Amino acid sequence: MDKFVNKIAIVTGSSSGIGLAISKELIKHGVVVVGIARRIEKLTQLASELNEPEKPKKFHPLRCDITIERDIEKSFQWINSELGPVAILVNNAGIINPSLFKDITGEMITQIFDTNFKAAILWSKLAVENMTNNSIKGHIININSLAGHIILNFKPITNHIYTASKHALKVFSETLRRELVNQNSDIKITNLSPGMVLTEALTTFLPSAESFSPNKVIQAQDIADSCVYVLGTPPNVLVSELTIMPLHQDV
Repeated sequence: MDKFVNKIAIVTGSSSGIGLAISKELIKHGVVVVGIARRIEKLTQLASELNEPEKPKKFHPLRCDITIERDIEKSFQWINSELGPVAILVNNAGIINPSLFKDITGEMITQIFDTNFKAAILWSKLAVENMTNNSIKGHIININSLAGHIILNFKPITNHIYTASKHALKVFSETLRRELVNQNSDIKITNLSPGMVLTEALTTFLPSAESFSPNKVIQAQDIADSCVYVLGTPPNVLVSELTIMPLHQDV
């Protein structure tokens, strides 16, 4: 991780859960983090906790609606002009919104795919261009899900659109990796897929998760530790796929 000390990282969905844990862990390792979310008040509170008076800021809160392309472009422009080129991008923001098939709406499809899939592509496009132009051997981590590999069964509610969006993200990660290889780029792409993580998103549609035994859920910190691991690999080593799940998760 020494190569990323004082470098700039973007973490989307950093106001809570996995994104919050990743942001804090990166800062512990000397990375300057730009936290992206819509809930600016939570980001501001986090900045007050992490930034020390009269010292360079470790955490920069930035409000952005990642379902709006212009918001993403403006945010990236600000980061590049005010802080410098980006070395790490963590596409973490995502929503679940489980429903039965009969209740699916066009608005729901758009919301889930724009957040879980489209935004990751748009952020990655800007990051790859920025890293390439500045000769940075950067790293993009897409926080996916076990649902990006298999179809999970949460009876009676199902996750048709969420699962489809995560499968799409997996395919995008791999196709981008191959394109960069063909270009002899040193930018790394990692598709990181957690199983059941005890976060606000999980307990919203599965309240019983709070009472699960430790072996049936993992914590946001486990995912943050995994990000540090993949970022710390030698220049010639890439962890392109990493699946992390609870010891006793029954898929």
